[in-house]
Amino acid sequence: MAVEKDTTYNGWKNYETWNVILWLDNDEGFYSLVQEYGNRKYEDFVYDFLLEHTAETPDGVRWLDRNLDWDALDKYMEENCDVSNNE
Repeated sequence: MAVEKDTTYNGWKNYETWNVILWLDNDEGFYSLVQEYGNRKYEDFVYDFLLEHTAETPDGVRWLDRNLDWDALDKYMEENCDVSNNE
């Protein structure tokens, strides 16, 4: 029986994606921004909010790292926005 090797990082495509979502999801300030920003693209969120303050996560991963899983980040934004702010 062959065992499939898990090629993800804690369930995410790679370390960079995991690290960005870790900070967005577990830091109160970042999470509040996600909720306020609403159901829009992650890249737009970075340009509109995050780059005003910092170019990278506190762990040194760039918010716009070329290795990020953009689809997963867009889905994260969609699932974690406060829909009452979008009405």
